[in-house]
Amino acid sequence: MADLDLGGADAAMERYARGDEAAFGELYDAIAPRLLGFLHKATRDAFAAEDLMQQTLLHMHRARARSYRAPRCCRGPLPLRGA
Repeated sequence: MADLDLGGADAAMERYARGDEAAFGELYDAIAPRLLGFLHKATRDAFAAEDLMQQTLLHMHRARARSYRAPRCCRGPLPLRGA
């Protein structure tokens, strides 16, 4: 898998954590495809993967101001088994 540049996701998450609601769209566009792919491989169930992604994004939304730690929030490899 090619290494993805998620620096934009870090910047968007930082703005989102400070209250910039519009930054969520950028963050979503940067991480959702990769996150959904990981969850689909982990669960082998498209519906479960979608549900887990929504739960993850909701958790990020609720925790964004109190627990975000810049600058490596959205970076790092996602372990994919069998990839």
